[in-house]
Amino acid sequence: MKYDLVFLDLDGTLVDSGADIAASLNWALRHEGMAELPEPRIIAAIGGGLAILLDRTIGADHPRRAQVHARVIEHYSAHLLDRTTLYPGVRETLERISVPRVIVTNKPEAMSRSLLAGLRIDGLFAAIYGGDTLPKRKPDPGAVLASLENFRVPRSRAILVGDSGVDLATTRAAGIDCCGVTYGYAMPGELEGARYTIGRFPDLLPIVTG
Repeated sequence: MKYDLVFLDLDGTLVDSGADIAASLNWALRHEGMAELPEPRIIAAIGGGLAILLDRTIGADHPRRAQVHARVIEHYSAHLLDRTTLYPGVRETLERISVPRVIVTNKPEAMSRSLLAGLRIDGLFAAIYGGDTLPKRKPDPGAVLASLENFRVPRSRAILVGDSGVDLATTRAAGIDCCGVTYGYAMPGELEGARYTIGRFPDLLPIVTG
């Protein structure tokens, strides 16, 4: 094995959740008396968590931002599996990776666990870190560093797989390698500097095994 520990982002890396996230944001906007947004525009703004999504769609200083945020959480909690699916080859590839796999996402932990359980892949992970598991979320390296210590793996033997600049910044802060996936929600140039980039999740397997 080239790597002894694999960190994985969730949205845009393992799961295609854009349609459900967009539906929840539009439900929130509608219930706050605001105009809905085209689904492609919302999906293009995903990456880094709900706060960044709202920054990119309604703006950081919108007077009803807090209400929209709460409404999105309310709706999405009940609808996170309406149209969300695994990307092709995710389950099969994860099953073939024999080293510990750890989820590091900015989605809240309870939501992340519900999503993984609903897609029946929750048993494939040695640990799950959501955006609220620790005091700080990605790009803070806390979850990565804690796992490196827990599994006694040196930084040179760990890799994080993700689709955003937040994931790349996390790897730089933690001092580990990054594998960027180009099929997710990354904006152009966002993954520049990643050691590896892949266009299909199964292409991760030879990278991990060396």
